[in-house]
Amino acid sequence: MNTRISLIGALNPAISEQTYTALPTGVSWLQCLLKQQAIDQTDISLNLAHHLAFSQYIRYLPQWFEQFPREQILVLPSEDLFQNSPATMQQIYNFLGLEHHPLPEYRNLNPRKYNAISRQLHQQLTKYFRPYNQQLEDYLRQKFNW
Repeated sequence: MNTRISLIGALNPAISEQTYTALPTGVSWLQCLLKQQAIDQTDISLNLAHHLAFSQYIRYLPQWFEQFPREQILVLPSEDLFQNSPATMQQIYNFLGLEHHPLPEYRNLNPRKYNAISRQLHQQLTKYFRPYNQQLEDYLRQKFNW
């Protein structure tokens, strides 16, 4: 199976077939998925396409910056909050001009456990998101090290 579409190939043969057909013309598999009108809304392939599209933050931030000055928006990776909650909260308090109120404990009230993804899937997602992440870093003049 072509690695560019192995995320969806086994999930919906009709989508896979159209994707194989469209790829030589330069249409991405995500575009193929989003163009499908007959897909049931519960189809995992469509849900995957929507999640991938909604994860392209560079599509949304410019609209926020049209409404609010750049200095009023703080963009932080969630990993910072999870890995160093006290320092990240200090950064947020400073940004908001608030006095720092350290907590004795920073608990994750919505913990989730995820199965590890395959190396191949990780590589596919990294490759897919690379241009969007680069645009985001350039736009924000901020490095995220994804």
